[in-house]
Amino acid sequence: ARRFMLGAIAAVGVAQAGLAMVQAARGEAFGIEYLDFAGPLYPFGTSFAGRGGLTHPYHLAVVLVVAQGAALLGLRQASPRLLARAPWLLALAALGAGIAVTYTRAGAVGQVALVISLLLGRADRKVLVAAAVAVVIGLGIGGIGFGDGWMAKGEATAGKDGATADSNRSARLREARELVEANAALGVGPGRYVDALAETPRTEYLPAHNLIAQEAAELGVVGGVVALALLALLGLRALRGGAWTAAVVSPMIPFLLLDAYPYVFATGLATAAVWLGLARVSLEPAQPAEAIR
Repeated sequence: ARRFMLGAIAAVGVAQAGLAMVQAARGEAFGIEYLDFAGPLYPFGTSFAGRGGLTHPYHLAVVLVVAQGAALLGLRQASPRLLARAPWLLALAALGAGIAVTYTRAGAVGQVALVISLLLGRADRKVLVAAAVAVVIGLGIGGIGFGDGWMAKGEATAGKDGATADSNRSARLREARELVEANAALGVGPGRYVDALAETPRTEYLPAHNLIAQEAAELGVVGGVVALALLALLGLRALRGGAWTAAVVSPMIPFLLLDAYPYVFATGLATAAVWLGLARVSLEPAQPAEAIR
């Protein structure tokens, strides 16, 4: 049952990654109901960011990160035979390629953390290195095969557009600070962050794009402290859990600190719940393939 669950999660991710790459190659979505949403794709240089069946490429990246975790756990439980491990390794490569065509910096940071976690593992060394190689190959295919999007993204980050992106993040944090200072004890209330922002005329009304700042604004200073403590405990537990746990957990952390999808949107919350479940499973000893049939 567990192997089926891991396979299903990974398969959904691979399908979404494939759709995103086709979108990126076409330069547009299909706009077919139940497949994807109509509308232009975000351009980066000569590339277009695929978003699969979601409304934003960064949201897709979160889904693919969770699917990576499932593929990693499936690989850990697979028998040493090449034919048993090959599907999981191919899935990791496909998911890496899918993440590459979303052009998210948070995703890029998370993938670096993932590869480092795998390469630093001591037990299961051979399979961990194989997983890291599969991810890197996938990232390379997605990063190079669909135009110069990552070069354009890098130039934008280092230049004027990068300063604009940083100022946008700074603006989000300033807004969160305003709400915290005005409602330090109890916050503005769960789920009321954007509504509270809308009480004052602004150019745009967006979440804080930082889990700790968001919780501090909605639940008060104590809520922010609790969120920080829980995130720190999660990170510590991941490090103590070993390479597999760190590889499942670490790619999501940048999205919690630099994005909003995993803890604001309903589908993001559901995806984050699956991620936490996978993190919990990663702490358990690997079961032989024969024991989970």
